[in-house]
Amino acid sequence: MAERIRRHPWRSTPLGAIDRWPQALRTALDMMLAMPGPATILWGADHLQFYNDAYIPIARDRHPALLGCPVEQGWPDAYPTIIADLLAAVERGEACRLVAHPVRLIGADGRPEDRMFDTDWSPIRDRAGRIAGALQTLTEATDRVCAEAAMRESEARHRLLVGSQAQAIWETDRDGVVVTDSESWRRYTGQTLDEWLGYGWLDAIHPDDRGYAEAQWRAAVAVRGLVNAEFRLRAPDGGWRWTNVRAAPVISDNGAIEKWAGINIDIDASKRAEGNLRESEAKYRALFESMNEAFAVVEMLREADGGWRDLRFVEANAAFTSHSGLPWPVGRIATELLGTPDPRWTRLCGRALDTGRSIRSEESEPALGRIFDLNVFALDRTRDRAAILFTDVTARRRADAALRESEEIRRLALDSGRMGAWTWDTRAGTVRADATVQALWGVSATEQPHPVSLYAGLMYADGAAWLASLAEQDIAPGADVQIEVQIKSGPTSGHWVEIRGRAERDKPWIINGVSFDITEQRLASQRLKKSETLFRTMAEAIEDVFYVTDLDAGRLDYLSPAYESIWGRSAAALQSDLSGFVDTIFPDDREGIAAAKAAQARGEAVHSEYRIVRPDGEIRWILDRCFPVPHEGRRLSAGIASDITRRRAGQERLRASEERLRLLIEGIPQLVWRSAAGGHWTWSSPQWQSFTRQTLAESLDLGWLDAAHPEDRTLVLQAWERAPARGRIDVEFRVRRGRDGAYLWHRMRSLPVRAASGEVHEWLGTTTDVQQLKELQERQAVLVAELQHRTRNLLGVVHYLADMTARSSADLEDFGARFRDRLESLARVQGLLSRLSDVDRVTFDDLVRTELSAMSDGLARVTLDGPAGVLLRSSTVQTLAMVLHELATNAVKYGALGQSDGRLAVRWRLDSPRDGDRPWLHVEWRESGVAMPPSGSAATGGGQGRELIERALPYQLGARTSYRMERDGICCTIAMPVSMPVDAAPAG
Repeated sequence: MAERIRRHPWRSTPLGAIDRWPQALRTALDMMLAMPGPATILWGADHLQFYNDAYIPIARDRHPALLGCPVEQGWPDAYPTIIADLLAAVERGEACRLVAHPVRLIGADGRPEDRMFDTDWSPIRDRAGRIAGALQTLTEATDRVCAEAAMRESEARHRLLVGSQAQAIWETDRDGVVVTDSESWRRYTGQTLDEWLGYGWLDAIHPDDRGYAEAQWRAAVAVRGLVNAEFRLRAPDGGWRWTNVRAAPVISDNGAIEKWAGINIDIDASKRAEGNLRESEAKYRALFESMNEAFAVVEMLREADGGWRDLRFVEANAAFTSHSGLPWPVGRIATELLGTPDPRWTRLCGRALDTGRSIRSEESEPALGRIFDLNVFALDRTRDRAAILFTDVTARRRADAALRESEEIRRLALDSGRMGAWTWDTRAGTVRADATVQALWGVSATEQPHPVSLYAGLMYADGAAWLASLAEQDIAPGADVQIEVQIKSGPTSGHWVEIRGRAERDKPWIINGVSFDITEQRLASQRLKKSETLFRTMAEAIEDVFYVTDLDAGRLDYLSPAYESIWGRSAAALQSDLSGFVDTIFPDDREGIAAAKAAQARGEAVHSEYRIVRPDGEIRWILDRCFPVPHEGRRLSAGIASDITRRRAGQERLRASEERLRLLIEGIPQLVWRSAAGGHWTWSSPQWQSFTRQTLAESLDLGWLDAAHPEDRTLVLQAWERAPARGRIDVEFRVRRGRDGAYLWHRMRSLPVRAASGEVHEWLGTTTDVQQLKELQERQAVLVAELQHRTRNLLGVVHYLADMTARSSADLEDFGARFRDRLESLARVQGLLSRLSDVDRVTFDDLVRTELSAMSDGLARVTLDGPAGVLLRSSTVQTLAMVLHELATNAVKYGALGQSDGRLAVRWRLDSPRDGDRPWLHVEWRESGVAMPPSGSAATGGGQGRELIERALPYQLGARTSYRMERDGICCTIAMPVSMPVDAAPAG
């Protein structure tokens, strides 16, 4: 505004050019422009108007035309009713003040609107002492008046909230000692007044929960935090009911705890429902279901000293990634995912495992920049496993913070009180103040300046230090200064004063400013803050939506923040247009909601359940309870809307679990049954009844034993007797098949189904057909015996070869060469045997070719003549192969296969069986063209082959053999029984 004033065409006004203005006007303008609050000057006979920047929001669309305009023209709507009278009083030399004065002004839209102002009018005198103008300072009080009304309504809502939610309301002193009666507590617990006072409330708590409740309370007292605990309380009828106690400290202005305020909410029904659900899910082994909340199963990792170090994710649902913003976590540890996770997560999970109690907490994770509503509980303490159920509440908490900031801004805007002007010469250390400032500080009235030390002495240390620091600085021209201080002594001690000023541009060591009393604003702000804090504390202690409806106006007077987290929609949008509520209702439920709202409009209490559709498409179940609220002159209805989606889902999971169990039992091939202790069956599946042909009634109690083999019944009953100690049943016995009376082997297995208390509720088991498995096991035993038999035979052959070779070997080297050669022959035979199936046999022609093909020249000088496919018994193959090997080896070394003119002919034929006897195979081995040693010389070779032919074959195979050394080669004949007739095809 200072720049706008300098640019204004003043030469065309009665004031003329700026450089001709009187000093009194210039000084008054500098002071007005430095004021932080709205201020205006009306100068001269025409009352030409000047105003500062803070005045613009009041002028609104009249700005900037008001500058230099006579006030009667600029404010024709307010001049005749109020301004003219105030100017007349100022011209008489009087100062005037109006508090929260209503003024009807024309708004920007051309419509009249009522606004309220606190305003002070003071005369401005020229050098001659004449009144030349008027200074008006204003503070718009419209928001403050509305805030005070809102505070009164907030207190009323607080009373409604507490009264509608809690079964007991109580207070204690700052140490947790009950000193005030609570009729609702005594009615809820049945305690007398003497039993209730002091620490008597502990006596009403279940003995098993007393230590936990006391620890929770004392921990909250120690850290001055909220109490949110669940335990059992004695009921007036002597029984026990679960309650949720929630308490918050009431903090005084100096930060100390004045007292504790608390409520008890009856959660017995929900607790018992949770217990029933857990027992049912344990009984039927319900599978992990998907949910909108993030859910994870973690395995806790320990330090070497046994403390908790980290956690590894074992399971997680799909919502985990959307709530946490993390990648799929299964198999990874928290440190790997987050880098530097908040260690409190690890401590919370560890504490849940250590205590066995679930933990509800709200935690921030700096690494993710998110805030989570956590529910941690032990899942399997023997395997260090815990479960985490959490929801990302970052947006909700940010909205709460924004709301608190908005409330603080509104409090600061509540500006009222007397205002006075002053000039501080920081070099001279003096303050020249008007009468208002002097009265505000309680100093002697004088037109002479006071030393600044006088004012510093009336302040507390922080204010005095601020003055001293400012005096020592080189203040920049036009710099603004501001502080709020409290007067510590003098007639006005205890008052709060706001000091604001601005350094002159040509003399920055001189500061012109104003001071005004802000004591009322401070006190009102503290009261409002205290009331709002108490209401917010109670409102945030519940997760349900609390609302108040003006039935006549058809609008929401209040809607708690929980609406946005449950509905996923803007609370402000619903408050501005209540008709949009029906659009959030699931279409099939809208007719019922219309009837419920009609009953609510008639002032009736209504309880209803319905579904809502969130913007993301998610459907949630709501339990809505509304009731009329007496209020003078208005018809109000308050209500609480609770998210019961999880409860409804639990009921649906139970129904689905039972249906899945039924389908599973009726669909699997095993024979399923349920039993009480001792094998007294209570139910058998249709599969059992179909297999045994027993009816359901015949199988109950011990009737199923009639289908067991008589020799096995004692064994089965003994297994049932041992079952409680072993915790399982695992026994095999024979069960009669109803259609043919055959007894088939079955395996009975069963585990106990335990209730939440750990007691065995029943036994659930299966009886599985293992007859085929038994038969396979018997066949395996036969095969193992056959393998052992063949191994022993083979080892006998090897032992015989070793003995025979050793007797004929000249030395160890000769033994090694001979023994390796014979083992290779034996290996070739084994290769033939290994390629055959159970029913196949080795044929003689395959055996001859295999052995002769291994010689140096192979079959080049060999003639093979005989039928193909002559089958040999397996027991004869090894011995016959060794004979052929010895004959072939000697032929290579000394005979037909070792001399260039030598030839070998192997011929065989098969005699047909006679009178049921087996067929005989006749083999002739004849060498020719061999230069034989002279008659009477020593025989060549070692004699092992001849020993096999003349001794081993007759002995082992019942063969008839001959071995002759003729003039041009060896001739050997073998006749032996074989397995079966052969094909007539020649071997070639």
